Amino acid sequence: MEKQEALLSQRPTQDIVSRQSGKCSRCGRKLTDPVSIQRGMGPVCWTACKGDVFERDLEADEKEWQRRERELRQGAEWDFGCNWTYAPSPDRLPVSIRISIRYSREKETFEVYGHVPGEGEIIFGASADVKTAWQIAVNAGPRCEAEAYRTIRAARRRSRRVA
Repeated sequence: MEKQEALLSQRPTQDIVSRQSGKCSRCGRKLTDPVSIQRGMGPVCWTACKGDVFERDLEADEKEWQRRERELRQGAEWDFGCNWTYAPSPDRLPVSIRISIRYSREKETFEVYGHVPGEGEIIFGASADVKTAWQIAVNAGPRCEAEAYRTIRAARRRSRRVA
């Protein structure tokens, strides 16, 4: 399988456009709360996109962060579940994606990637800092969910116009 580089900072996703415009990447409403602006989603959409599932992982103490970093550097991968919905493109139906973190020795970074069945890997982001990579991973699932939600909604609107 081929690995696709789809770094969120380089990929023109609705999520990035939404954060820059201050609008929710799922519903399009204006965001006013700084946390919501950083996430790119308001609290209702964040919960609807399962954003709260792994968010507590970010509250670990320093000893836990050291353990995570050590394990990842030794070859472990940390899985953030396979029940995230991902829309490969606006003209294709969404699929389930598994999001994980691993350490790349050659790049000396922690990579956050998604495995798309039948398509391969997508790199959502990378960082030399495990905490930053963890934040990318925690946000990747909800961002995928928001994009898939918009894709499904747009497809329904198109089908109503045709009918």
